[in-house]
Amino acid sequence: MTFFERIKNNVTDAVDVLMEKNRIHAQINRIRLVMRTENDAINRNFIALGKYYYDNLRDTQNSENEEICTSIDAAKIRVEKAKERYQRLLELQTAVNIDLEEDYEFEDLTVACSNEEEYADMPLAQTSDTDDSVIAEVAPIIENKSEDLDAEVADA
Repeated sequence: MTFFERIKNNVTDAVDVLMEKNRIHAQINRIRLVMRTENDAINRNFIALGKYYYDNLRDTQNSENEEICTSIDAAKIRVEKAKERYQRLLELQTAVNIDLEEDYEFEDLTVACSNEEEYADMPLAQTSDTDDSVIAEVAPIIENKSEDLDAEVADA
C-alpha cells in the first residue's frame, strides 16, 4: 500500500465511524422522543381518568379518595377567590391610573435618571406646590380603595 492509500483508508474509516455514531445518536433521540410523547399521553389519560372519576364516580365512602376530592374542592374555591381578587385589583389599577392621569401630568424621569451625576447638587426632596396638592388629593383615594379591598379579602 502506498502512503496515500493508507491515508484514504484511515479517513474513510473515520468517516464511517462518525456516520455510525450519528446514526445511533439519531435513533436514541427518536426513541427518547417516542418515550416522552407516550409518557405525555399517559399523563393526559390519567388526568382525564381522574377528572372523570371526580365528576362521575366519586365515592364518599372511600375515605382516602374522598380526602383527595375534598382537597380538590377546596383548591377550586381558592382559585375562584383568587380570580375574583385578581379582577378587582386589575379594575382598581385601571381606576387609579385613570384618576392619576386626569389630575396630574407625569414628567419623563428618564432624562434625570440617565444623568444622575450632573444633578448631584439638586436636592430631590424639593417639590412644587402643585406636586404636594396632587399627592394630597390622590392619597386618600388610593387609601380608601386599598382599605375596601383589604376588607373584602378579610371577608373572603
